[in-house]
Amino acid sequence: MTLSPYPGNPQGDTVRGVKSRNVTACIVAAAIVIAAFTGCASATSSLRQATTDARSAAESAQLALTQQRDDRSFLTTTQTALGDSLTELGAAEQSAAEVAPSSAAETAQQKSALRAIRAATDAVLAAQRAVADDAGSAVPAVRTAATALTRLADRLERAEKAK
Repeated sequence: MTLSPYPGNPQGDTVRGVKSRNVTACIVAAAIVIAAFTGCASATSSLRQATTDARSAAESAQLALTQQRDDRSFLTTTQTALGDSLTELGAAEQSAAEVAPSSAAETAQQKSALRAIRAATDAVLAAQRAVADDAGSAVPAVRTAATALTRLADRLERAEKAK
């Protein structure tokens, strides 16, 4: 007779099979729970986050342009900041575009977010082209885009809280 860690079952085969099935079932259940929780963010919340990220990028571009205009920054530093802002705006646009709206209101929010993010991207692109000649001329357009993104982010936050 062999000693088994499973009382009442000298070979332990059946119990081992049950044990491995239980472990597998637990792993599958945990994966399902994790997937469910990672998908819990509402469309409004995701759009607010994308809009907030875009606003931050636009404000960074505005700061870089203001510093350049006031002769407090090197041109290469400003160009790098504008390039980084464009990268962040692209990521924010992608995040907003990937949202799957579940209602007409969320679809309208997504369209507004994408429109505002694209306007900010256009303003930063224009600033990037103008920065070598006159950084100050690009500040108003970027400021306007950042302000529009701020208003939209605030509106999305209110909509999120109303749910």
